[in-house]
Amino acid sequence: VSVILETFDPCGTAKRERLEEMMRYAHEKQLTVDLQRRMRRHVNYTFTLVTVFKEKSVMQFLPDHVRWKLIFFTRHRAFHSLTISRKLDVRLVMTLAQALRPAQIAANDVVVYHNDVAEDCYFVLKGTFLATRVEKSHPTLVGVYRVGSDFELDAVTNCKPVTATYTAVTSGEVMWLTQKELWKAVGQHPSSAEGLKDLCANNERMMAEVGASNSTKWNELQAKEVLILCDRLVSLRELAENMPDLLTGNYTDADKKESMLTTWRLKPADSG
Repeated sequence: VSVILETFDPCGTAKRERLEEMMRYAHEKQLTVDLQRRMRRHVNYTFTLVTVFKEKSVMQFLPDHVRWKLIFFTRHRAFHSLTISRKLDVRLVMTLAQALRPAQIAANDVVVYHNDVAEDCYFVLKGTFLATRVEKSHPTLVGVYRVGSDFELDAVTNCKPVTATYTAVTSGEVMWLTQKELWKAVGQHPSSAEGLKDLCANNERMMAEVGASNSTKWNELQAKEVLILCDRLVSLRELAENMPDLLTGNYTDADKKESMLTTWRLKPADSG
């Protein structure tokens, strides 16, 4: 009976084998129950977005025109959501899409800390993330990132420290990309490097303008008078008008069109 079931559901069988292997590893290392639960939850979520099978070994035998269509079909959510798909060479975006890995982020979680070593860049599929820097011992808001935007792409590309601390306002979903995979993709498509350099230079320019602006008090938080909103610069007044409840108890997430209670807080700068 088990053989018949495995034949009918090879995907479920492969997923179960991966989970069992992970739990055997967790048991061997005597990991805490909470950590084991988080690992299982992450793996279950990952396999809702990516295949459990060895996709690269399948794609390497396909001609280019078939492989591109397959990648687009299996990654259509990312292509429709992410702004880089409209800013970079399509061949580079297709190659990067193969290497993107999904992750769920809980409200209040810090994705990465300011001045950490930049090893991964992130692309937002769902939720809202605040970028902050510490100025005179106070967390200062420098940017807001929402669906479609990316952060730390320029730091990873140019081997620079992380430019801000990124905190999730709501629970969200991101796709993350390692520095190794980014450089590998650029090496495969060297003609696309100029477009990536221009995009990174624009990100650096925006962060420099934000850093040069004055700071002021807003909703119990210190904020720059000029901030980054996804992929453009806005004034604090414009942000306050468009997202007045961003830092209050009742925050309306424009991505879900419904009100939700947020209890997020900025974590101490030295907690990472």
